[in-house]
Amino acid sequence: MKFSKPTKRAGKYEELTHDLRAIIDVPVSDGFSCNISKLLSPHFQVGHSIGFGQRQAPPSYMFKPMYAKNNFSLMGGVDPSGNVSMQTRYVVGSFGAVSATAQAVPSQRAFQYGVEAEAYGPTTTVAVKAHSTPFFGAGMTQAITDNIAIGGEVLHVVARKMTIGSAGGRVSFPAKPASELLAKYTKQGENLPHPATQSPALGQVVSVNVNSMKTVTAGFVRQLSERFTAAVEVEANIANKKMVSTVAYEGRFPEAVVKASANSQGQVMSSVSHQLAPGATLSLSAGLSFKDNGYVTGMGISFGQ
Repeated sequence: MKFSKPTKRAGKYEELTHDLRAIIDVPVSDGFSCNISKLLSPHFQVGHSIGFGQRQAPPSYMFKPMYAKNNFSLMGGVDPSGNVSMQTRYVVGSFGAVSATAQAVPSQRAFQYGVEAEAYGPTTTVAVKAHSTPFFGAGMTQAITDNIAIGGEVLHVVARKMTIGSAGGRVSFPAKPASELLAKYTKQGENLPHPATQSPALGQVVSVNVNSMKTVTAGFVRQLSERFTAAVEVEANIANKKMVSTVAYEGRFPEAVVKASANSQGQVMSSVSHQLAPGATLSLSAGLSFKDNGYVTGMGISFGQ
């Protein structure tokens, strides 16, 4: 690995595990859903979301408008019961960003909101957040090199009078052609694959996170080929002396994405997303728990520009 001065900043603290979460977290839904979106102008889009067949929720409908222009975006949602949600984000040049969320549920006389602000440096990201739940906190990440980043976050949960501290890091190993790796184990001059026909580049990412709740999480992601990526995650709770291991893979094809995961608690998740035509996508998912003898299946279809 080449250790040199970083040329880009690290993302927010939670983004240190973005590569791992993208593979480990398999989207599994319950029942049937249909999403339709229509672009009315270059900056304004409306959407309709319908869901039914869920075991623990009645049929639902939500209208979702969205406006985005330059460095500002606003997304909303409203359903027939009067429940309203909103999310907005404003990017302040190259210096940072401010975002806010809000949700109102009239039937429960509940209103929740949250705000978050980010400040960017050449290699540093600082973020502060607060929510009406209530909790508030701050986090910071620092790029050591283009391949190494570290960070930390502190959250205070007011209702529980608890402060949680977390620290973590991420190391990415640059992708190398398979022929270059193979050359390490062969004599110089042997018949290596031609650059035009060699295997796709192989890259990998290692991430580690610890927090004051005595939980340690370690993950490893490896790109096996141009289409397949695998990941392993181990989470150990030292206080409860419990450990959960998860393995997952993702396959990306020209018109489909396949994901699956299994963990040591007997849970298996899988999903398939297939592009039927330009603007039309079909999604199928299933989850099975051997420990609880339970399962869930879902189907969704999306239409939009």
